[in-house]
Amino acid sequence: MVARSPFGFSEAFRRGVLHDVLLEVEGGLGVNVPNASGLARCQRSRSQQTSSANLSVFRDGEPPVGASRSRSGRAANGPRSYITPMSKKVPLSDFRAVRTVLDPDDFALGGEEPDPPPSDLISEATWSGITGLPDDVAIRTSDHNGQALGESYTLWTQWIEAIGETEDALFVPMLDAADDLQTSLYSALHGYYRAGFSSLRNVLELMTVATCGCIQNSQRYQDWRNGSVEFPFGAGCDQLSHEPLLDAFNAGLRVMGYQSLWDAKDPRRNLPGGYARRLYSELSNYAHSRPGFTDGDLWKSNGPIYVGKVFFDWYFAYLRTISLCSVSMLFARPTGNRSALTELFTDDPNVLPPDLLEAFKLS
Repeated sequence: MVARSPFGFSEAFRRGVLHDVLLEVEGGLGVNVPNASGLARCQRSRSQQTSSANLSVFRDGEPPVGASRSRSGRAANGPRSYITPMSKKVPLSDFRAVRTVLDPDDFALGGEEPDPPPSDLISEATWSGITGLPDDVAIRTSDHNGQALGESYTLWTQWIEAIGETEDALFVPMLDAADDLQTSLYSALHGYYRAGFSSLRNVLELMTVATCGCIQNSQRYQDWRNGSVEFPFGAGCDQLSHEPLLDAFNAGLRVMGYQSLWDAKDPRRNLPGGYARRLYSELSNYAHSRPGFTDGDLWKSNGPIYVGKVFFDWYFAYLRTISLCSVSMLFARPTGNRSALTELFTDDPNVLPPDLLEAFKLS
């Protein structure tokens, strides 16, 4: 069985540096950004004209007169402000500088008629207020994490290829999970880290329940698919933990001193629960915006802003989620294209916990 390994990381990539510069956006909120040279190297429009975001850089960490400071360095009640001359435009020599708009016939169901002219064009101020910070984060993220982004994108395309043509109980959930993986990647690129983690939780839940449907196509699963009942993640784990067809696999992990991937937490024996439950619990912290896992906690600011360490944490969670799902899908499709599923697994002890690595060997 062959699995893929991620690229090697430099120490600089692992660290991620966040300089402390205070910004004020429209409404007077302050942001910490990773470069004191300016903010919002906004992508250009098709006309190659860059609009200014509603941002202003303030030196020495001081909010403007009339603004009050709230937690994590945030400023409140400040005046409206705009990008200063310190801000830089992305040069046209950079392929990221120009936006691309598809023609109607580029879509599978598109027509031959050209798009009509804009009927209600957004204002420049509104556009830059919405896109200024996310665009800046996307440029900074892709400046320093090209390999990680490429790896994540490749895994998403491999996931789509692994879906295959057989419309079994795994087929539609894999399609839905592919959308969540794409959402997660796009969110992380633009600094919406909490949303990126939350989408990974959806992937894990979908594939756990779908694996239950493949192994035992119960009435409950059918009712879940038609939307008439819930099929919680915990119920799916309970089923897989006690599934007779998985007895040898589950017992193999337990004999080695681990819990099965889906075993419940056992406080009496000081057992933390199987890795599927542990990862789901971790991702749920972000999904529910629990203290310490909110957007503000991750940015230490309003945002979005680029935070290298948080991006790196997301990237590892992305690899772990896909790897865990690949193991469960190997049991869901024992006669399917196993090579397509094994290629989704990251065989690296620096990324994955030992019980998941052993689970892959046993699968």
